Amino acid sequence: SLSSSESAVLTSLPQLLEGHMPEPCALPSLLLRLASEVDWEEEQPCFETISAELANAYCVLPQDPSGLSDLDSASVADSAKPDPAEPIYPPAAEVVQHTLYPAFRHYLVPPRDFASDST
Repeated sequence: SLSSSESAVLTSLPQLLEGHMPEPCALPSLLLRLASEVDWEEEQPCFETISAELANAYCVLPQDPSGLSDLDSASVADSAKPDPAEPIYPPAAEVVQHTLYPAFRHYLVPPRDFASDST
């Protein structure tokens, strides 16, 4: 569960997927967006916006720290469109291969109709 202490210190995050926690670099953005983007007044919108912000935080994969200091505005714009020929940062590939893909295989079960429908 998401919890904080009486002095407003984050003490825990929910474990959405066993073996996968958000990258530390995603936490400041998560906290900012929980404070500014979540509708805390109504129950259903509150659940929806908290879920969306947690999803955004958990989807951040490990980044190569060696390339972060040399970024200029052009390369930041290009980073939004990854080059498929460029190799994936090994720690990110490991998360995808050993954590995310097995979870997809286990939890995502298509409807039976998909077996016969080829569209």
